[in-house]
Amino acid sequence: MKKFAKYLMVIFILPIMVMCTGCFGGKDVVSIKSIDKTDSVGVVDTYTITYTNGDTEQFTIINGEDGANLYNNITINDLYEQIKDTKPEGYTLIDFIDEYLDIEIDSSAIASANALRSAVSIFVEHEVTIPDYNNPTGYSPYLGYTYGVKNSISWGAGAGVIYDLDKENGNAYIITNYHVCYSGNSIADDGIGSKFTTYIYGGESIDLNDLYYLQYYNENCKDYADLFEYDAEGLPIIDYGYGAIEAEYVGGSEQYDISVLKVTNSEILKNSDCLEVQVQDSDTVTAGSSAIAIGNPDACGISVTNGVISVDSEYISVQISSSAVVLREFRIDTPVNSGNSGGGLFDGFGRLIGIVNAKTTDTTIENMSYAIPSNIAVRVADSIIDNCDGVNRSTKRVLLGVTIQTINSKGYYDQTTGLMRIKEDVAVASFEQDSLAKQIGLDLGDVITNIKIVKDSETIEIKVDRLFKLIDAMLLVREGDCITFEYTRLEVAGSVTTPTLTADNFIDIK
Repeated sequence: MKKFAKYLMVIFILPIMVMCTGCFGGKDVVSIKSIDKTDSVGVVDTYTITYTNGDTEQFTIINGEDGANLYNNITINDLYEQIKDTKPEGYTLIDFIDEYLDIEIDSSAIASANALRSAVSIFVEHEVTIPDYNNPTGYSPYLGYTYGVKNSISWGAGAGVIYDLDKENGNAYIITNYHVCYSGNSIADDGIGSKFTTYIYGGESIDLNDLYYLQYYNENCKDYADLFEYDAEGLPIIDYGYGAIEAEYVGGSEQYDISVLKVTNSEILKNSDCLEVQVQDSDTVTAGSSAIAIGNPDACGISVTNGVISVDSEYISVQISSSAVVLREFRIDTPVNSGNSGGGLFDGFGRLIGIVNAKTTDTTIENMSYAIPSNIAVRVADSIIDNCDGVNRSTKRVLLGVTIQTINSKGYYDQTTGLMRIKEDVAVASFEQDSLAKQIGLDLGDVITNIKIVKDSETIEIKVDRLFKLIDAMLLVREGDCITFEYTRLEVAGSVTTPTLTADNFIDIK
């Protein structure tokens, strides 16, 4: 067994001997020879560890009031929680096991388990109009019977991730896709669903036959009218079962294909093993990185598929409503299907790196799917949470009035990480009339090298070595902030800063 660093020599080392097997044969390793109680002062006992190479180290155990040792219920996760704050940002349970314990693990299964604790499946109802086959209004020998119309509900399914969780009160914000929440057939003015039902992993209790019957009912309602109970408005009622968690729509943006749902006072969440998702900086993701997708394919419940990042940034056109939007995406080879939309894309440590939202439908192409990078998804979600008030259900973005472009792009080998990356020079290409960027002193051809977003409580600094980093960073800006742009102009460094930004500097992003 590997030796713990000295700052881990507290009450947490004994249970490791119970939970972990010995070292593998054939390796010249140092293991623990004995553990002996060598001192006791009040409720603090001191133990000495003797290693097979003769070294010794000490640790202490704090006893309970009745003299019983507290270490009996300590787990590997407790050890990890004890040490993680002393480690670099992003240090995970897998990192801890790899550094300190000689045990074999299925890292993909552990990563998936971490991710599953924040995964949800989503079912959406939309109020729609359907033919009323009990109400014929005419007959034509060429067209057949015509009918009146009546209201019913249609359904769709997708997935999401728990972004913010208050387990004590059973509250959560969930990130999903806008297109999971939207239907062009909805009679709602904005096309957003009228009812949202979610399930955590293992809690799906809906009878899918009810949904299939509903679809058939909408097409043949005369013969299937007795399959359902109906509410006061005459709409079919779907029984979502014991595991259902109701959610409400907070807001969303079609232009980013991101929406946010909210769960309030859920007893299921209060008593669950759910965790809010751990978000990884998607700017660190490179081609070849692990890409684990967790979604609700074919509405059959939460499931896991595995693959890699194929392309770390590309732009695709997606049509959600009447017009197409252009989205920046990861391309992945992870298998996804209808129902995966809105579900998380996770790295090899179970951290969120994206939200799955699209796949190529060309039958000659296999496993070419897409996910919105987590930096975009989370920043849009934060903006929705910050700005939506129950009436305005869209997000906001600062308007600089400038067009930027890449003037130089190249791949390079990062010796510190052993990964291939891309570096770009990002330059000012043009200004709009009355442009804020022009007013503060930026000029055509300026190469933006760095930006600082100054807030009341913090300053966010972002190195601009990719075009998308500058674009995505604007989603972090709020009223009351200032932005400093550092640049080079004719090989001379300079910087400019905006005045304190007001509501007039922002636009709604529907």
